[in-house]
Amino acid sequence: PPPFDMSGFDANPVGALLPHLALLGGGPLVGEYCQNHGFTDLGEFLMMEMMKRGMIIEVDHLPRKSYKRAYEMLVEKDYPAIGSHGRNNNGVLYELGGMSKFNFGRCRSSGEPGTMANSLKSRVAMMRDVGAFEAEGFGFDLNGFAGSPGPRFGENANCSDPQTDEGITYPFTSYAGDVTLQQPVAGNRTLDFNTEGMVHLGLVAELIEEVRRDGATDEDLEPLFKSAEGYIRVWEKSERRAAELAQATE
Repeated sequence: PPPFDMSGFDANPVGALLPHLALLGGGPLVGEYCQNHGFTDLGEFLMMEMMKRGMIIEVDHLPRKSYKRAYEMLVEKDYPAIGSHGRNNNGVLYELGGMSKFNFGRCRSSGEPGTMANSLKSRVAMMRDVGAFEAEGFGFDLNGFAGSPGPRFGENANCSDPQTDEGITYPFTSYAGDVTLQQPVAGNRTLDFNTEGMVHLGLVAELIEEVRRDGATDEDLEPLFKSAEGYIRVWEKSERRAAELAQATE
């Protein structure tokens, strides 16, 4: 049975949730309440058929027990996958030739330069440890709910350390050095990345420049610019393993 009564949620969502708000800070529930069945036989069949067809398998939307079983099957067949929400199963994804995603940290550290790129650097270290191709993609989840990278300055900033640098200034040169960027304008409004954040995808260049000014080197950022090649390699291995699996079953 469920741990509490949510039968009135349809009629009164707020009233049904309010009595349980204190549980948010109370740690995990004891017991098997959420998605405790894992894969069905049909789910396992689907995984195998996808592998036989060379399809790219995304695993990050699976619940915990299904995620674990999916990886058992992927490892058994040496088949890559995509972690579109940033999970990599402690590096197993990279070992299989798969690919994940990351986001830069949004605040500078007052005592240590270069920390905005720490997530990328730690992931690349995992890839290096298992001899994987060093590539990682961005993932913003720009769906209106998850939001985009926010500002470091102004009333909407959310940094615990004071941000004492001057932020993004213009003009600046792109990572490849072949484009000079000026402050962007949308319609009749001039956008301010420093106080508005990445309000649309056209400001990815500002996001990268901010991390470079924090101390990330071009070498640190290179795996980001190999992400398209990394995805192609996932695709290629998927098709290669499909052909090998088909040959093994003939």
